[in-house]
Formats: sequence, structure tokens, C-alpha cells
Amino acid sequence: MADQVQIFAGGQGISTRQPSFELIPHHAMVRLADRLGWGICRKGDKSWNALSKNQAILQDREFLINRLGHVSQHSLLLIAKLMGDAPWTGDDDAGAIMWGGVFAACSTKALGLLEPGEGDSLRIISRPEEMEKFFAERK
Repeated sequence: MADQVQIFAGGQGISTRQPSFELIPHHAMVRLADRLGWGICRKGDKSWNALSKNQAILQDREFLINRLGHVSQHSLLLIAKLMGDAPWTGDDDAGAIMWGGVFAACSTKALGLLEPGEGDSLRIISRPEEMEKFFAERK
């Protein structure tokens, strides 16, 4: 499929599609970055992030399953806090949940578990009619 040219104000055109990073709230990115930094403080070289040397951990299914269970605990704890059944503590449960999602996304890719095209950040953008519908529904 040939790239489609997108024309911007002033006539500048580009043919290379980029993921829509502008859709990610800044506050969420800050919380995720804070959680990744917290992992370094707590676990040092054993923490996982994009720059850590232990990328092989992404291919460990048992570790992924364990971490998803831990993320579930953070989800249930956050629900309890929101319902007033647990005290608000200094632990950022939402940040931990985001870390789990990022780890799961990277791990399932590393394990080769995605269907062809799944996880392709440009899949939606390559179908302009779907993107137009997406944004039209939000106006």
C-alpha cells in the first residue's frame, strides 16, 4: 500500500505517517515516567524499562503472568481507594497499572504473540476514513 500524502497549512506535504502521540495525555506520560523511575530506585538494575539491560525478561511468560497478577492487585486496590474502603497511600496505583500495560505490550510483542498487523501503531492511521470517524465522533 503506497503512503498517502498529507498536506498541512502552507502546502507542506508529508508521506510518512506517524503514531498519534498527541492523543496520550501529558499527565499520564509523567505518571508512567515517574513509575519507571521508582522502579529504578527500588530494584536498580533489575527494574525493567526501555533502557534497562534486562530486555530478555520480556520473553519470560511466567514473569509476565506474575506481573499481570500484581497489576490486578493495584487495580483492585485503586478501586477500594476510590470507594473509600482503603486509605490513600503514597503508592501510585494508576502508575503501576500503566507500567503493567506497557510491560505487557512489549512482552507480548517480544514473545511473538501478536496477530499480523496487531500492535501496528500505524494500522488505524493507514485507514483515513476510520481516523476521520474517530475524530468526528469526539467533536
